[in-house]
Amino acid sequence: MPIPAGSPKHLCLLVTLHKSGMAQHFQYGDRFLAPDLLQWQSQNRTRQDSAHGQLIRDHVAREIAVHLFVRAEKKRGAMSAPFVYCGPVTFVDLEGDSPITVRGKLESPLHDRLFQELTSPGVG
Repeated sequence: MPIPAGSPKHLCLLVTLHKSGMAQHFQYGDRFLAPDLLQWQSQNRTRQDSAHGQLIRDHVAREIAVHLFVRAEKKRGAMSAPFVYCGPVTFVDLEGDSPITVRGKLESPLHDRLFQELTSPGVG
């Protein structure tokens, strides 16, 4: 598959896991299923046949590296919480539209401590 002109070579995925206090339309089903497996949902308007949906679905064929940055919660006190770089991720399974539910495999599993910090509400 030819890579369209202007296509990115790197895609940064920024994920906030715990959505308490966020508007209902931002309550995506983002979570770690295992230390090396993430479930992530695209924005509500994204369909698999859209340009963004095709970029997600075909990132390996298009030679686009996806880099995962995660934070447990949006805020830490009065400040925005920092994102933690979790490494490269490869999308292995997609389902649905508007939003698309994606499962991605991390190149390296999260360390136990980081996995616990990111998956335990109110920790961090």
